[in-house]
Amino acid sequence: METTGSAASLPKVAFIEDEFLLLGLLAEYFGKSGSFCVAGAYADGQTAMARICEKAPDLVVLDLQLPDMDGFDLLAELN
Repeated sequence: METTGSAASLPKVAFIEDEFLLLGLLAEYFGKSGSFCVAGAYADGQTAMARICEKAPDLVVLDLQLPDMDGFDLLAELN
């Protein structure tokens, strides 16, 4: 799930969460807030790692217990 805000000057946020309901709520809430541009919403670490570098978000909201990898390991890779 990927959405894009309209204002290029807004901070970009990406979400990594394996609970689809929560992932959708976060992306919708932040997207509609007018304060953030949603750069991506990913349900697993592998997809997030593959796409997040090209999106270059300013903020990442990360679930630490993902089904395919530990959130701390993903954070170290993204850093």
